[in-house]
Formats: sequence, structure tokens, C-alpha cells
Amino acid sequence: TTTVAAIFASTFSFPNNAIAVGDIAQGETLFKDNCASCHVGGTNVVNEKRTLKNDALEKYIGGSNEESVKKFFTESLRHQKQVYFRMPGGHPTDENLDDLVSYIVDQAVSDKW
Repeated sequence: TTTVAAIFASTFSFPNNAIAVGDIAQGETLFKDNCASCHVGGTNVVNEKRTLKNDALEKYIGGSNEESVKKFFTESLRHQKQVYFRMPGGHPTDENLDDLVSYIVDQAVSDKW
């Protein structure tokens, strides 16, 4: 569930006062536990051009918004094979996915990477 603090924080982090769908703090925990080995600090150890930074998300997946990031992640065979098994239950729940995507987008659009 989205907490009041997460909504408040994301209101001031996302462009145009868009509100994050997921809990950014929980997304950070999921990212550190499941994604940071390949994407530490928003980098990409597999393909150095395809980082999680705002400009790279725009260029390579068509947007640095939650919809584009979520679509890419759920359709990426590499992520299905290498990340999903790490998630609780072997697959991200809708809530986990929303949290994770909100964190990634917040980091990218706020230039926190």
C-alpha cells in the first residue's frame, strides 16, 4: 500500500507533481535486494549504455515514467530469467512491482542516480 509519506515525497519528486503509484521506500529495499548487483547506482553492468538514468530510459525504453519502466521490466526476458527468481515467491507481486518501478522512476527523474 502507498503510505502518506510516500505520496507526499513523490509529489515533490516527480515532474508535474505526478504521484508515484508505489511506495518509494519499499521500492528502494526491493531494488537493493534484487537489482543492485547489476544496476548499482543506476548503472548497468551488462550494457553500460542502458543505465537507469533519465536520458537512457527515454532513449532505450521510450520514457522515464512508471508505465514505460513497468512495461519494459515485465516484458524483458532477461529480467524474467535473472531477477524474478530472486523476488519473494519467485515472481514480483503487483505491489512489489509498483514499489520497485516508483523507486526507479523517482531516482531517474530527480537525477538521484
